[in-house]
Amino acid sequence: MNNTQYKELWSSLSKRSRRIETKMDALTRKRTGSYYTDLELTDAMMRELVEHLKDKNPTKKLYDYRFLEPCVGAGNFVFSYIKAVKATGINKENAKIMLDNLYVADVNTDALNGYKESLREISRVFWNIQLSEEYFEQHIGNGLLIDVTATEPVYIDINKIFPPEIVGNGFDIVVTNPPFKNLKAERGHYGNKEEYYRDKDKYSAISKIVKKRFRYSTEGILNLYKLFAEEIIDQYANETAFVSLLIPSSIMSDKMCTKLRTHILKDNKLISVKVIGEGSGYIDAQQALSSIFLQKGSKTDKVTIVKDYCKNPGDIAEVTINDILNENTGNAIVAVFSKEYQILRKLRQFPVVKELSFITNLRGELDLTANKHNIVHMNTGYPLIRGRNIGYYNLLAASENEFVAVEFVNTTKKKCYIEQERIICQQIANMNKERRVTFALAPQNCVLGNSCNFISVGENPYGIDIYTLLGLFNTKIINWLFKLTSSNNHVNNYEIDCFPIPVEAPELKEISMLTRIFLNEQNDLVLEEIEELAYKAYGILAYRGEEK
Repeated sequence: MNNTQYKELWSSLSKRSRRIETKMDALTRKRTGSYYTDLELTDAMMRELVEHLKDKNPTKKLYDYRFLEPCVGAGNFVFSYIKAVKATGINKENAKIMLDNLYVADVNTDALNGYKESLREISRVFWNIQLSEEYFEQHIGNGLLIDVTATEPVYIDINKIFPPEIVGNGFDIVVTNPPFKNLKAERGHYGNKEEYYRDKDKYSAISKIVKKRFRYSTEGILNLYKLFAEEIIDQYANETAFVSLLIPSSIMSDKMCTKLRTHILKDNKLISVKVIGEGSGYIDAQQALSSIFLQKGSKTDKVTIVKDYCKNPGDIAEVTINDILNENTGNAIVAVFSKEYQILRKLRQFPVVKELSFITNLRGELDLTANKHNIVHMNTGYPLIRGRNIGYYNLLAASENEFVAVEFVNTTKKKCYIEQERIICQQIANMNKERRVTFALAPQNCVLGNSCNFISVGENPYGIDIYTLLGLFNTKIINWLFKLTSSNNHVNNYEIDCFPIPVEAPELKEISMLTRIFLNEQNDLVLEEIEELAYKAYGILAYRGEEK
């Protein structure tokens, strides 16, 4: 086959796959969590897999690995795997063995028909192998785990889809992009009550099923991708298998993924992570993704991380497991460029908010919904501050004067903080904002809505005061650090808990002084001095400008 024929074949496969995946009506795609993954991306993932197999186990033939794609769709992962194995020079007889080791499953019969057509074409063009209908009957299964479109969902065991002699102790290779589907019915997403209550009951039934069977993936809102990730690792893959997954980037740092992420890191060998940004074109969904490659039966020692696979695929950071495992962050896998990794290591040397008993980090005291009857327009001496009133260093003018009833102040457990100066930030800050961490000084006797977080500082041997932290926490380095692990629009207290403080640094006293000066003069040159001092305090002045 010449180069032109090769390109024509791959172009044909790409068009067919995209047509199959995208012709599915929008409602079905939404209900099943399906999305299209481009061949260019699956090619890269399968090249990495095959190269690793060649290097790590040169005695085992590539065509002897038993391969499973449990959510195959139109089949791009399978085609890219075949392409990568073919590039090693296997002949027709070995190709027959490889094809006989390929197993796939999916709930979408239209997609499976397209997969069969494409696999027949590849086999014929590459090796003149004709695949029979009997072959597909033996190598294709229906949907696994849970069919979310079924009226009465049940757990689907892989041993009921493929015979025991095929499943054995598990497959040698499992690769897929599992469906991304939140199993929570939200009333606003439905046109009528009947559909809403039907799905609500269905998702409730699914929740009961999976919480009996799954250990790591049921925290927070259930999502099919998390369930599939656990099922693949623990049920489909054998004890030394290789697993390659394309899943939402929330797996890397979301608190609700802590158990699953920790399982991947501690009970397996995580080899690499590649981050594919939202709007990359590799998938037809507005979702940032991560390509996760791991091996069972080994321990993680270091992980190669590509922070931006689309724009900087060659910038690779090798991050040690000791720099990942951190219970303060829920063992977040932080996506960094190679030079950023050096900054992160420096910052990790300092104590964090959570570890310093003289710092209080809490949510605002007034629940804006439950306590709305305590919000009045008569001046009680206790003005209300909402998240939207918080600016950079300073409070913003409120659109209306709101105060809080004295009775609330006298009964809240946080009265002692109301009587102090505090620094405050928004509890919600859109992920697309450049600056997401923005603290302002709140005077005494201000009541904070629960759309705010606050920091209060007590006596301490370091001379740290509220102005020290106002200046430090408003720096670019803290904003950068926060954005590394933030996976949603919230600024959570547990995230603020992880802000490092160089308590012994002599620069902190000057930061406090300059912060007071800035509050009085609003001179941007003073902010530059604070930035410089913060980098010195953290010992990262040489890396300034490397954090992105």
